[in-house]
Amino acid sequence: MPDSPKHQKHILLIEDQETMYCSLLRWLKDEGYQVRLATSLEEAQTAVRQAHYHVALIDICLEEKNNENIDGIKALQAIRELHTKYNLPCIILTANTTADRVLLLFQEYNVAIYIKKEPDYYPKLSAAIKECFTDLVKVNFEMDYLGSSDQLLNSVAAHVRHSLRSNIATQ
Repeated sequence: MPDSPKHQKHILLIEDQETMYCSLLRWLKDEGYQVRLATSLEEAQTAVRQAHYHVALIDICLEEKNNENIDGIKALQAIRELHTKYNLPCIILTANTTADRVLLLFQEYNVAIYIKKEPDYYPKLSAAIKECFTDLVKVNFEMDYLGSSDQLLNSVAAHVRHSLRSNIATQ
């Protein structure tokens, strides 16, 4: 019998620079993660409303030619507003920021981890993602699925219909 599928680890990547997101997407997928890319504030807001993610990787500046842009922080605000029932762990990835801004991210937005984009930051990012999945995401990713949820619902519905017919027939 083939291995049953495992619960997938979903990551939302919010990054505007093509050179960065291409390599990150490839690397994250090679690591076994399911990744959705958002390259703007609007795409990030849409992604957060449409699907569930276990971890978000967020670049603060989502406009390459404008270092004052803080759309990543606005995306973080949207995440915090929409996810009041659970805390989506967010890892901030950025090349340019101030110590005051980093402090704000931890204090006001409950950021899990901050990583500065610098040469060879992937090992730090890998460790940070694993830490989030181990310590902050409360999902059993080793759970086996015996079938799709549609199959399960149809099976339960068929059983209920059979039980109802049996009960009616015996009355």
